[in-house]
Amino acid sequence: AGDPDDNLRSGIGAGFKGVAGYIFGKNSAVGRKAGVSEKISMTSPVAAELLPHGVYRVSFMMPSKYRMDTLPQPHDDAICIKERPACRLAAIRWTGASPDKGKVAEMAQRLRAKLQAAGEMPHGHPMLWQYHPPFAPAFMRQNEVLLRVGKLQGVTRNYPERPSAAS
Repeated sequence: AGDPDDNLRSGIGAGFKGVAGYIFGKNSAVGRKAGVSEKISMTSPVAAELLPHGVYRVSFMMPSKYRMDTLPQPHDDAICIKERPACRLAAIRWTGASPDKGKVAEMAQRLRAKLQAAGEMPHGHPMLWQYHPPFAPAFMRQNEVLLRVGKLQGVTRNYPERPSAAS
């Protein structure tokens, strides 16, 4: 059992560690530097999608200088590099400490209600985007909960991600 908020934090933490390891050099470059470890600049936000059964998919957006064929290959088999199609997202933002599961659910419900009142039909699992490191003071931390509201044609972005189950 355990505290559901601990599961949220441990699930996101485990996914973050795996993806952070990838960008900090647990990878093999391709092309001219093939086989050499390559450090990748960290971007924000750190994205976590809250999937069913206590699974959290954590991902980073890759810097724009990379394409799918130029991204280093991860050493960790649990890390997947995916190109996600552009989609329409709606967000609700707040300032505060790293949210617990209840806060994420509350904000997702508020966002769903606002979207439905505006005639939009949200779908999919809520995503939590965090823009600041965990050691940043709460009054400086920006958090968002996002929901998909439709698909758009267009640009895609590359995301390394690692699903992780809460322990």
